[in-house]
Amino acid sequence: MLKLLAIILCLTFLNCAKESAEESPLIIPDSKTTQLELDPQSVANADTVELILENSFESNEQVFLDGSLSKTIIDDRDHVIIAVQRLGKLGIYVFNPNGVVEAVLGRYGRGPGEFEAIASMTISNDTLWVLDNRLQKIALYSMMDYKHIKDELLDKSLVVGEDKFTRLMKGTELFTLNKHEVLLKFEVLLFFQPNMFTKSAYYKISADGVIEPPEILNQKRYVMYIFNKGDKINRGFTAPFTRTSLFTTDQNGDMYSTWSEDFRIKKYNTKGELVKEFYYEINKSKLDLDKVKIFKERKEFIEDQGVPYTWPALNTIQADDKGRLWVSTITNSDNTFKWYVIDEDNGDLIGSFTFQGKRSDISPFVGQPFFEIKNGFFYTREFKYDQGIDRINKYKIVFKERE
Repeated sequence: MLKLLAIILCLTFLNCAKESAEESPLIIPDSKTTQLELDPQSVANADTVELILENSFESNEQVFLDGSLSKTIIDDRDHVIIAVQRLGKLGIYVFNPNGVVEAVLGRYGRGPGEFEAIASMTISNDTLWVLDNRLQKIALYSMMDYKHIKDELLDKSLVVGEDKFTRLMKGTELFTLNKHEVLLKFEVLLFFQPNMFTKSAYYKISADGVIEPPEILNQKRYVMYIFNKGDKINRGFTAPFTRTSLFTTDQNGDMYSTWSEDFRIKKYNTKGELVKEFYYEINKSKLDLDKVKIFKERKEFIEDQGVPYTWPALNTIQADDKGRLWVSTITNSDNTFKWYVIDEDNGDLIGSFTFQGKRSDISPFVGQPFFEIKNGFFYTREFKYDQGIDRINKYKIVFKERE
């Protein structure tokens, strides 16, 4: 009888422990993980952030931007550098802080200082780096006189091994570390097998285009939906709610990575070593597929595959030049995101605000939308096709203490 009672008590304890574990958020039992609160009281005690529109950078009487604003970067002098491209034509326009164009760099083509597709830009040591993902080359320009310095094809000879990923990988995005070193993100995306490798790898790259070992960091990449329509093989696609990795770097050389499913941000040093991890438990928005703008046949395919119960937690992460991370979260609103400003060192909440944006426009395949926070300003792209609006807006950031 006593043995039977002991067994019953033991099973009851295990079952309760299992239920408790299922109800608790997944927290890595590591001294580097810090769980922080974003409860209503914490948010109420944080500063509010007000964004005051100061200027817009777009076509004007001086210049016509012939194409779509594809990539943008801000330098230390508040110059706004915008890559504009359309089929068979492109250019890089350098605006001063007052909206006057000081230079136009590059053009369409395959020669020096020419591009077929500008995928990314960054600035290191007063030098503008431009990545052409189609030609797999970088072009360097001086930010002092805007002169073209040189072009270099990407050289993977030091990192290509026996594995298929390094042989097939293509450079897709540039990041600056320490204002001196440049990081290049690589992915493999094959037309007929887009999910062969669902990861991204990061390597340092020299000004000569040499990819330097070892791999600094790698992340999970989004998984595409793939379906066939009759005899036609359709390319994969992502949905606005497809989970993906987000990534940013700061001027100290630290890197920040997260999987959009949860508000969990990992901080790495320049060598790719994990420094710490911040976790914030938030309520994710329930997903109603009928309210998401997706082609009917794709929607039916997703329903057959299984629809996620919720939206991801995160939309973007961006480090500024003041030791802060700016994180936009997906809420129940279709037209706004909730932003949190947190301290990079301890994860403390500094401020919060709501800003416009459509969650139905999220595209993991295209990548994070443009946001840059620098020198006390918040830059973002405003694009409204039906109104003919395509511009970069510059907002002054004002932190206001809660009363």
